[in-house]
Amino acid sequence: MINATHYVLDLETMGKGPRAAIAAIGCVRIEQGVITESLYRRVCLESSLQVGLVMDASTVKWWLKQDAAARAEVDGSQPSVLLPVALAALEEFITEDKALVWGNGSSFDNVIVRSALDACGIGNLWHFWNDRDLRTLLALYPEAKQVPFEGTKHHALDDALHEAKQLLAALRLSCPASRALPVEQIMSQAQVYASACAIAGTAFDKGDGMDTAALEKRALRRMLEELA
Repeated sequence: MINATHYVLDLETMGKGPRAAIAAIGCVRIEQGVITESLYRRVCLESSLQVGLVMDASTVKWWLKQDAAARAEVDGSQPSVLLPVALAALEEFITEDKALVWGNGSSFDNVIVRSALDACGIGNLWHFWNDRDLRTLLALYPEAKQVPFEGTKHHALDDALHEAKQLLAALRLSCPASRALPVEQIMSQAQVYASACAIAGTAFDKGDGMDTAALEKRALRRMLEELA
């Protein structure tokens, strides 16, 4: 299972129900046991409300108690895109037909994205039988929760990256033979990192070159640490 293609989805919302208004979307791709790519979009909250998604007072109050760095990602102070635009980017990102899509809780991330897709008139991005629940997996392999957190908590991409690391840790615990990474896999990641560094700051850089290079560097470091 670890060698399948996985997507780890994390949302920041202004509600808790299945039609919660989305404020940010983070998603991470895992291929052959390695984090390979990520997507992050801040979402204009008004555009979520315009298509019928809803806020609730208790969630808004909860956000007011969070760190300033986390609040800044959802309070409208940073550039954002309309919900349909964010969902279209997610549609382009989730390209593998047989991919497994993980949310942190059986009734949250995946369910809310499906509600948002329906509200925006966009078809489902993955088959319902490929829905997966990270919370249940971590209950079976609680040691995977010990993965240290990097970044800002309640930032959709940082949370998604953390959950992707937990997922990999849990899958390796479930299949001991998969814990050792092949040398070819590490060499491949080294090439990905080198390519990202070469593109950063050039005419081919789409504006996220340095962030992508940093992400690939962290992935390579994790693989080397596991080899040690």
